[in-house]
Amino acid sequence: MTRYTGDGELDTTFGSGGETRRDIPHDPHHDSNRGVVVLADDSIVATGSDGYGSWAGTQHYGSSGSYIRKVGMGAGYAGSIDLDSPGRIVASTNNALVRMDGGGSIEMTFPVDGVTLRTAPYPLTMNGSDLALILADSTGVFQTIRYIEEGVLDESFGTGGMLTLDPGYSTFRAAAIGLQSDGEIIVGGTADSGSDSEYDFALVRICP
Repeated sequence: MTRYTGDGELDTTFGSGGETRRDIPHDPHHDSNRGVVVLADDSIVATGSDGYGSWAGTQHYGSSGSYIRKVGMGAGYAGSIDLDSPGRIVASTNNALVRMDGGGSIEMTFPVDGVTLRTAPYPLTMNGSDLALILADSTGVFQTIRYIEEGVLDESFGTGGMLTLDPGYSTFRAAAIGLQSDGEIIVGGTADSGSDSEYDFALVRICP
């Protein structure tokens, strides 16, 4: 990770010369971080995984970039991370969604019920009611899943907690999700009508 000042210069007070590096000691290479949040005390939590899917979890750092701990979330590939309103950490892998307190203790594992989750950098967001919104992995439709705070699927959302949108394209793949100020859900990704070899940008707005 690197940290920059407001002027765009490396913050040399962070880590070593503005950056901090930490190996994920489960495979020899291809480690990666995917998402990061800053807690109320300015400590930092990042999701990360090795290149072969044998470990995924979070890495916790102090505000100056010093390493504190790692927290495993099982096998798979790390996805996104966000904070709910009490400041708890919600993080995803391609097959798990977990919530932990600021100290890294896992409070709850949200069941995914056999659905593969997207591991793009921003497939997870929390709404104002602390409902977790995540994207399912699909090449033909946009699929969005919502969980209530207790960690079960929100039966009032879509069908049994999952909303599926199929515009009829050969490829319609979600890659990012966010919220408007009025609570409406924005899902972005790519679409392919099959008329040429290029993909188009696609954007969907969903009423909450």
